[in-house]
Amino acid sequence: MIGSKVTVKIDRPLGSYHPKHKDIYYPINYGYIEGIMAPDGEEQDAYILGVDEPVEEFIGVVIAIIHRYDDVEEKWVVAPENVIFSKEEIEQQVHFQEQYFKSEIRMLQVPSKIKSWITNKPYTVDDVGMSGNQVLIFDDMVLKIEDDSVSVRKQLEIMRWLEGKISVPRVFEYEEENGKCYLLMSRIGGKMSCDEYYLENSDILLKALADGLKMLWKVDVSQCPVMRDLDVVLKEALFNVDNNLVDIDNVEPETFGENGFESPRHLLEWLESNRPIFEPVFSHGDYCLPNIFLEDGRINGFIDLGRAGVGDKWNDIALCYRSIRDNFSGRYGGKKYENFNPDKLFEALGIEPDWEKIRYYLLVDELF
Repeated sequence: MIGSKVTVKIDRPLGSYHPKHKDIYYPINYGYIEGIMAPDGEEQDAYILGVDEPVEEFIGVVIAIIHRYDDVEEKWVVAPENVIFSKEEIEQQVHFQEQYFKSEIRMLQVPSKIKSWITNKPYTVDDVGMSGNQVLIFDDMVLKIEDDSVSVRKQLEIMRWLEGKISVPRVFEYEEENGKCYLLMSRIGGKMSCDEYYLENSDILLKALADGLKMLWKVDVSQCPVMRDLDVVLKEALFNVDNNLVDIDNVEPETFGENGFESPRHLLEWLESNRPIFEPVFSHGDYCLPNIFLEDGRINGFIDLGRAGVGDKWNDIALCYRSIRDNFSGRYGGKKYENFNPDKLFEALGIEPDWEKIRYYLLVDELF
């Protein structure tokens, strides 16, 4: 939960007193987070730091959790995105109430090597995309924290191999500690290709996306350390199916059900029986708009390379096509852009669409 963006409703503003204990004065704003229930059966309470006036509502980032050993609930500490407080500073500001409890302040813990890079540097929390990882954005760096060490190691390996070939983040540090993986890398400049400017200028966007695909296809894969052919991909899909990791709520409506497949396992069996001819290129693996950065209408870099390697060219084309379609239709971002035809991607690429392969690789992605 630390690092998450939340909205706090203030019921005890700065300058007020506790409704029951009139001797407790609130030198900071204090409230609750709607919809998140604490162990005491009430909505989650939160202290707000970094705001020096009474407010009714506040949007910020959870920077610490105060665990009480002699109470059933915890308190969250929320601050503005670009403000950092030390454990000592938090302790001083919440002492007015926490002095009555035996408590411990728990903050984001990172390995010492990485901590030396980021201490006292402001950051924001990335909530774009669908990876589910914790991502902290600094001015010139990105810290990615996740549980899956295998995926992170593959990303680390491919990013190091790609240095000097195409623009990808440079790896500064990588550590594994307490069941977490910490990947600190440089920040790619520019704007995500799903930025409103590019969605409103579709010709510029489509040319850039097509150029990005061609850029990947030009990479010499003869020494690429990661293979992503269907033997590998469908084996990973089988793992997801066997361990009930397929998110049924996040698939296309027609994939499963009356007119679709009976289950993820049924879909996997169909994919195994209908493998297309493999057309190997260097594949990003998740060529979606949030993962491609543009500057002045040109490719400036690629991020989220955990599924990159030698793969089928139509995998990236399929995911790019769907990402374009869903961003312009308003599925992502909420704004619908009229009179746009995603088929124009193929004009920009100068190829004819292979709809069977596009459908195949979109179905593969439903299992991830």
